[in-house]
Amino acid sequence: MDDDVLLDYLNEDEKMIEPTWFMPIIPTILVNGSQGIGAGWNNFIPNYNPRDIVANVWRLPNGQSMVPMDPWYRGFRGTIEKTASNEGDSTYTITGLYEEVDDTTLRITELPIRMWTNDYKKFLFSIKTDHGRPFIQNMLAARQEGFLKKFNLTTTIATSNMHLFNKEVLEEFFDLRLEYYEKRKEIMLKNLELELLKLESKVKFIRGFLSGEIRIFNRKKADIARELRQRGFTPVTSSEEGHKIDKTKEQVEYLKKATPRSLWLRDLESLDMELDKLDLKDAQDEEGRNAWCQRDHREGQ
Repeated sequence: MDDDVLLDYLNEDEKMIEPTWFMPIIPTILVNGSQGIGAGWNNFIPNYNPRDIVANVWRLPNGQSMVPMDPWYRGFRGTIEKTASNEGDSTYTITGLYEEVDDTTLRITELPIRMWTNDYKKFLFSIKTDHGRPFIQNMLAARQEGFLKKFNLTTTIATSNMHLFNKEVLEEFFDLRLEYYEKRKEIMLKNLELELLKLESKVKFIRGFLSGEIRIFNRKKADIARELRQRGFTPVTSSEEGHKIDKTKEQVEYLKKATPRSLWLRDLESLDMELDKLDLKDAQDEEGRNAWCQRDHREGQ
């Protein structure tokens, strides 16, 4: 990682372990969410779409206002609907999915966010009977009441002050991340220029040695080459080092022209490509689930 040398690392038993904190290219607290104590803020932070976060990050340097973001959970196939909104506060209703297999069978295919499977199983067992009769005999009553309500397939989340919190997180992160891209550029350029000097010195030595200008222990170069081959050394030619020099020169020139923002943009573009791969995988997984459900339905008929 290009930022590794910039981070402060913890020590345990005189061994270097993980950094005190990492420096991602977008604020991961908004990607992963959080539930805990936050100084002066709502202690619940929902997950947000990385693409929405990236879009807001790039609104900042252009002087554009950031767009409020709605909660988003990768792989969740239910619905997340804003049901109330005040200044800085919003309430969302999260709904799972179900399908009626037949007149006596209901298949629940998606639970609401933050509803755990084991807890939901306990809930189902608690409504298994109704006045001593199997619950399945009361499908009509359940349908009239509404399956979503009867089977507890909706939850709500409140994002009090989250718009203001997100704005502050993004703005503070933007300034800090930009500072670290500047540091990254400086140290990478310094290291590459040093590597370039080493490569150029190596090529100069090889050329001098091959031309006979540089002699080693007053021996013939054929004798030295023969001994190196016998010992299993891979011969290194000036042309091979020359290729490395050209590549290193290109990297040096690129970094000299690059700005912290352009380096960040390159990383964000790479992130977009990885997100495209995840989206494709999700689509393929969904096709697989649908095919399995259809096969299971046909076999059950």
